[in-house]
Amino acid sequence: MRILLIEDDEALIDLLSRSLTSQNYLVDTAEDGLIGLDFAESVSYNLILTDVELPKLDGIRLCQRLRSGGCSTPILLITAREASSDRIRGLDAGADDYLIKPLNLDELHARVRALLRRGEVAPTPLLTVGLLRLNPSSCQVTYAGKPLNLTPKEYLLLELFLRNPERVFSRGYILQHLWTFDDPPLEESVKAHIKGLRQKLKAVGAIDWIENVYGIGYRLKPGVGQERGVESLESGVRNQEVPSPPTIATRETALNQCETSDDLLSPLSSVSLLPHLSSSPTEQRFSQAMGDLWDRYAGLMAQRLTVLQQMVAALQTGTLTEELQQEAGRAAHKLAGVLGMFDREAGSQLARQIEQLVQGESILAAGQDKHLGDLVQTLAEQMQRVPSQAHKASNGMTTDDKIDDRAIQTEKIAAASEAGQDLRSYPVEFASLSLPKRVGNSVNILVVDDDPTFLAALRPLLEPWGICMTTLEDPFQFWQVLPTADPDLLLLDVEMPELTGIELCQAIRTDPTWQGIPILFLTAHCEMATIQQIFAAGADDYLTKPVVGVELLTRISNRLERIRLLQTFSTQDPFTGLPNQPESHRDLEALLQQASRQHKSACLAVLRMAELQTINIQYGHSVGYQVLQRWGQLLRATFQRPEVLGYWGNGEFVVGLPFVPRSEAIDYLANLSLTLRQQVFTAPEDGSRFQVTCQVAIAEFPRDGETVRSLYKAARSGVES
Repeated sequence: MRILLIEDDEALIDLLSRSLTSQNYLVDTAEDGLIGLDFAESVSYNLILTDVELPKLDGIRLCQRLRSGGCSTPILLITAREASSDRIRGLDAGADDYLIKPLNLDELHARVRALLRRGEVAPTPLLTVGLLRLNPSSCQVTYAGKPLNLTPKEYLLLELFLRNPERVFSRGYILQHLWTFDDPPLEESVKAHIKGLRQKLKAVGAIDWIENVYGIGYRLKPGVGQERGVESLESGVRNQEVPSPPTIATRETALNQCETSDDLLSPLSSVSLLPHLSSSPTEQRFSQAMGDLWDRYAGLMAQRLTVLQQMVAALQTGTLTEELQQEAGRAAHKLAGVLGMFDREAGSQLARQIEQLVQGESILAAGQDKHLGDLVQTLAEQMQRVPSQAHKASNGMTTDDKIDDRAIQTEKIAAASEAGQDLRSYPVEFASLSLPKRVGNSVNILVVDDDPTFLAALRPLLEPWGICMTTLEDPFQFWQVLPTADPDLLLLDVEMPELTGIELCQAIRTDPTWQGIPILFLTAHCEMATIQQIFAAGADDYLTKPVVGVELLTRISNRLERIRLLQTFSTQDPFTGLPNQPESHRDLEALLQQASRQHKSACLAVLRMAELQTINIQYGHSVGYQVLQRWGQLLRATFQRPEVLGYWGNGEFVVGLPFVPRSEAIDYLANLSLTLRQQVFTAPEDGSRFQVTCQVAIAEFPRDGETVRSLYKAARSGVES
C-alpha cells in the first residue's frame, strides 16, 4: 500500500511517516505542492495525504488539479484550521475526507483504512479472453464453462494479466503488488507461481498464453483467444473501464491491513483473534520514537516560539513588520498542528488562538499586545512542561528495556512449549499475548506432523488463546480426519515419512471442497528450494521450527482475516456496501421461511434509481458510483437486522421487511424515499447540482407471492407501472 504525504512541516513529516510506516504502509513525502503534484502524476498511489497550507501550490488547488487531470486516488486533507469554509472548499475541490490538526493518530489510521477500503474492490466486470472468464466479484475462473481451480496467488496473477493485457510486468513489480510484507520476497516465488498457472491453463487448452519477455518480465501473449475484452455484468463496460494496476495493489494490500481494522472481524467469531498481538510492540516502539522525535525537534519548536516572542516584542514597541507578522502566523500554525500529537493539546489550542489573532486585522488594536503576550507566555510554559524523555516509563524502565524483556519472555515461552510445559500458568508479563475470550465458535486448526513431541508442545501454546487443535501424526489418515475436524486452517509439516506435506497440500488444492482452506507450513529447513516447493504447492505461508508463539499466533490471525475479507469480496457490492444479489437472495429466502413458520406477513420492497444510466452517460460512472454509495449509506443507517438489504444492480435496491403488513411498509418507506430524493449531488466537471428520483414498489407475502422470485416479479411490475 503506497501513500503520498505532502507536508512542509519537517517534524510533522517525520512523525506521520513513522506512524504510517508502523502500519505497514509505504510512504513517499513531498515538502511543497508542486513536488507533490509531480509525484502524484508520476507514480500510482493508493492514497494522498496533503496539508492545505503548502508553499508553491496549496492543498486545495492541488486537489483541483489532480481531479481535473482524471486522478481518482482518494485524497485526505489535513490542516490546523477549523473554519468550516476551508472544509467545504476542500471537499468541493474533490477531497474524500478532512482532518484537523493536531491529528489523533488512531483516528488518522482509521480514516486511512476507511478511504483505502472504498477503492479496494473494483467494479465487478467479467474479464474474458476467448473461452477464459474470470469473475472478480466471486473470485471464480472458468474455461469453456468449466471451473479452473487456482491457488490464491495464481488467481491474482491471472487477474493482473487480464486487466492489463498489453503490459509487461517484471518480477519485482509482481512481488511488490501481489505479495504481502510477511511473505518471503523471493523472485523465484514468482517464477514458481507463473509455472503453476501456465500448467493449469495448458491443461484446459489455453496453451502458451503467458509470455516471458526476455530480460523484462511476463505478460499475456498478444493474440491469444478469439477476442479480449471486459464485459460488465450490469452495463456492458468495455476495456476502457478496466481499473489501472493500482486497483490490484489496493485489493491485495487491503488483505494485509485487515487485521488492523476495527470493523473487519473474523468470520468465526465476533471478536478478532489477535487484535493487539502484533500492534502492541509496534505501539511501544512508536511511543519511544515519539519521545525521540520531541528531543530531535526541540530546537525547531524553540525557534518557532522565539518567532512568536519576537512578534510580541515588536508589537509592544510599534515596530511590527508585515514580514514578521506573516512569519509569526506560520510559526503558530506549525505549533498548532504538531504540539497536540506530543500529548500537549492545550499547547495546540493556544497556538491556534495565537494564529487567529496574528492573521486577524485587529492585531494592532489597543491591548492586543498584552493579550498576545500572555498567550505566548502560557504557550512557552506548556512547551517547557513536555518532558525531554517522554518515552521513559514511570518505573524508570525505557520502552526499549521493556521490548528486550518481552523478547526474553518470548524465548522462554518457546523453550517451555518445546519442553511440553503447560503455559496456562506461565508467568507472561506482557499483555500482547492475552487474547480476548472467544465468543461463539472457536477457531479450529488441524495440525499434521509426525513428531508427537512437537504436537504435544504445540497444544499448550495455542489452546490458551481460544484455538481448538486437532493433531494427526499419520498423514494417510488425513482425509478421514478432515471432515470431522472441519478446520479453519491447516498446519502441515514438510517432511513426513511416505507422504510429505507438500504432496498433501497439492492434493488439497485440487479438492473442490477444501481447496480454499488456508495452509501454513512448518519446517525446520529454510533453503530456497524448499520454500519454492512450498509455495508452488499452493501454501499461504510458512514458519521455521522451533516455532515462536507470538509469530505463530500472528500468522494464524492474519491468514484467517485475509480469508474473511476474500469472502466479503464475493458477497458484498463494492460501491453500496450492501450484500449483493446472491447473498441477499439467500437472506430473503430465510426471512420468508421464518414468516411462513410463524404464519405472519412480510414485505419485499424494490427501490429503483431510475436515472442511473443517464447519470453515467452525462456525468460519468464515477459520479454514478458516488450516488450508489450515498444510497447504500442511507439504507444501512435506516435498517438493521432483522431487515434484509441488498443491491441487485442497475440502480435497484431490495429491502425485506419481516412481520410487516403492506400498509405499514408503505408509510415506513415513504419517509425513506423522501430522504433519498432530497440528496443533492455535485457534478465534478461543471459544478452543477442534481437530485435523483427514487421509485418504490412493495409486494406482500403471502398475498402477492410465496417465493422471493414471485414477490420480486410483483414488486418489479409495480415499479415499471
